[in-house]
Amino acid sequence: MIDAEWLQELRGRCRDEATFHQIRSLLQDGHDAEHRSTDVDVPKHQDYRLFIRAIERIRHSLNCSDILQAAVREVLAYLSLDRVMIVQFETSLSARFVAEAIEDDNDLSVLATPEQTNAAFLIAENVSGVTASQCRFDLSSALECTLIEQLQRFDVRSIAVTPIFCSDLSWGALVACYHNPRPVSFRIRELLQQFGLSIGSALDHADLLEQTQIKTRKLATTLRTLQKTQTQLIQSEKMASLGQLVAGIAHEINNPVNFIYGNISYIRDYTEDLMAIVEAYQAQFSDTVNPLAKEIEELELDFIRQDLPRLVSSMHNGTTRIRQIVQSLRTFSRHDEAESKRIDIHSGIDSVILLLRHRFEAVDLHREILVERNYADLPPIHCYPAALNQVFINLLTNAIDALADRTDIDPKISITTARLDPDYISITIRDNGIGILPEHQPRIFDPFFTTKPPGKGTGLGLSVSYQIVVETHEGELTCESVPNEGCTLTIELPIHADLA
Repeated sequence: MIDAEWLQELRGRCRDEATFHQIRSLLQDGHDAEHRSTDVDVPKHQDYRLFIRAIERIRHSLNCSDILQAAVREVLAYLSLDRVMIVQFETSLSARFVAEAIEDDNDLSVLATPEQTNAAFLIAENVSGVTASQCRFDLSSALECTLIEQLQRFDVRSIAVTPIFCSDLSWGALVACYHNPRPVSFRIRELLQQFGLSIGSALDHADLLEQTQIKTRKLATTLRTLQKTQTQLIQSEKMASLGQLVAGIAHEINNPVNFIYGNISYIRDYTEDLMAIVEAYQAQFSDTVNPLAKEIEELELDFIRQDLPRLVSSMHNGTTRIRQIVQSLRTFSRHDEAESKRIDIHSGIDSVILLLRHRFEAVDLHREILVERNYADLPPIHCYPAALNQVFINLLTNAIDALADRTDIDPKISITTARLDPDYISITIRDNGIGILPEHQPRIFDPFFTTKPPGKGTGLGLSVSYQIVVETHEGELTCESVPNEGCTLTIELPIHADLA
């Protein structure tokens, strides 16, 4: 009897029970023949251990090309053949040789003569319709003779063909050849058929692995996309929450500021009236002893008379500045303008510049950034104002950061608008900062890509800006940069965008 451990291993390597029982029966016949033989040297094809090892080598690789090459080598060696070929069917009338092993390396190779296709076609025509249940399939003697005639230039004098099945479909054929006329024994044909089944099983596993890897890569890509989308949604939610917060703060500040601003003119008038009375009072007592002379001297009335108008003027300027900031905050957040509308694009740019004014001043850079505005006469454009304001603040913030890394130039940011044609406008933001390296430029709009140090950037600013301009507004966002010369970002927007 065959060793139970080997049988258990064989069962694990067969694709189904039917295949296992066929191979077991075949090996048992060989095992019995081995014990009946009086010859000490048992032929290789009667040694089931060598058969198992051959199957192992065929199944060792999970690459289809490697499987086919291993298969022809193992079949050639195990069955002591002169030539082994594998034909792959493309259609019922189309096929090609895909693998070959030859005992004598000096013999002509089928693979080296691609014009030799008639034999492959003939095999496809007669084998491609065979089902997996026809495991004992054999060519007719007449067909074998025809094939031998087709392959005579390769010294083929005897031939046997067995189908190879993948997922129970006819995938191709395993072709065994001798270079001398001799009958192919029934046992060799049986073994050849079992090799065909094993090759098909190995190809099935390889295909399954490939499909699994493809699905795994797709799932990994989907997961990364979901993670990016999640982060972008979180960022968008943060921006939305920030917009609501800014709008609320702006509203709360706006009311008392308007109250103060509205009353400053009255304070100025009242102050002027009071100072006029004081001057009249002093004139009245100019020639007599002023009973309040000591108090006037202690209060430094002359200084108050000069400084009070300046204080009132400073209060007026301060409240005017606060009103401008509040208006910029409201323009930037556009909490009451979540829907698309037509706006003057310059108002959005100006509001962002005002909000970033503290960063243009000589604080981190030790010198003030010159902001140059070159505005063309543009019509109102149809857009989402809050979203575009987010783009402007992202691009200007990046420009400021780029200028912070240069100390050898006078920092400058130029903002230029233009009308490209009747349907499009452009906004160009140019800085003379450090620029972007050529190898980084193709990736600057990728989510999470950043050249900033850890903790100083999320890598979402330009990605979100690209999405807003290109996907939401049907525009274009492009970048041109030369290292150590600066960077130019150009936004092109349709005047009449379809934002429904």
